[in-house]
Amino acid sequence: MVKRGAPAGVRAFVGEWLLVREARDACIAQTLALHALSAEAVQRFDARQHSAGTVLARTNTLSLFEPHQVVVVRAVDAWNAAEQERLVAYLAAPAPSTTLILDAIKLDGRGKLLKSLKTQQALELLEAPKGAMLKRWIDQRAESRDLKLRGDVSTFLLHTLGQELAELDDALERVRLCYGAGAKVDRAMVAPLLPESAAGETVWLLVDALARQDKPGLLRAGGALLASREAPLKLLAMLLRQVAQLQTLKHALASGESPQEAARSAGIPPFKVSEQVQAAGRVTPKQLARWITVLADMDQSLKRSKRPDYLVFEAGLLALSTPS
Repeated sequence: MVKRGAPAGVRAFVGEWLLVREARDACIAQTLALHALSAEAVQRFDARQHSAGTVLARTNTLSLFEPHQVVVVRAVDAWNAAEQERLVAYLAAPAPSTTLILDAIKLDGRGKLLKSLKTQQALELLEAPKGAMLKRWIDQRAESRDLKLRGDVSTFLLHTLGQELAELDDALERVRLCYGAGAKVDRAMVAPLLPESAAGETVWLLVDALARQDKPGLLRAGGALLASREAPLKLLAMLLRQVAQLQTLKHALASGESPQEAARSAGIPPFKVSEQVQAAGRVTPKQLARWITVLADMDQSLKRSKRPDYLVFEAGLLALSTPS
């Protein structure tokens, strides 16, 4: 885990929080096993609440009941330069009966602490994966839970939740708890479990119904949005964004871009390209401009009207569904 040559009593993990937390906890477990210690041998501190002096005093104080101790310090990047320099002095001669484990999201590259940790080979930098590596990470985390992701689930998770590893991992854990180990999971199974996804998916359905001039489908989708208990203004923002994407997509297609290029220009995720290209083919630029005008009027009404928000939202949907 830590490069060979690191002082036996010092470990430092810096980088993306989920990876840091897991590496830190694994190091704690390994140290306890190595020294045959109980969990009571672990002393935990937070640099946002404790000074370097408090931590260092603990490193030199051994319990009467354990032959070795593990001192864990969270968020050492919260200490100022003076506090960190006290720690640098300790690293030169760590207490033999103590394993000191540090974590941080980021350390100043010009600071003495980072340089000292690098020099002593006590540092492990843990960066979040990007691009194809991030999709592979999602697949591996799913496999570790005995889940089988089918189709474009990884892309869907990234589009819905972003690249924060903790949120992606939490979503996979919810999938495991809901469907159990061994489940073969597709996007339709995952979507209802994501806080932002259920409403977002319904907005896609609403815009599709609007493009097909399917008034009952539009009203069903609108009712589902209101039932999601999201604020109508937030729902309106999501709806306006999808219509604007459809408008950009149609313009890009008319300019000669391929469906994939046009979707990228509009910010449409890969798993929505086919259906959104079809939707763009069903509407005219005049219809799209009218929808945006109606949505802008809804925005003003939601902000100024004394009527309940849900009634304003419903009235706006009826206006959208009425041909001009």
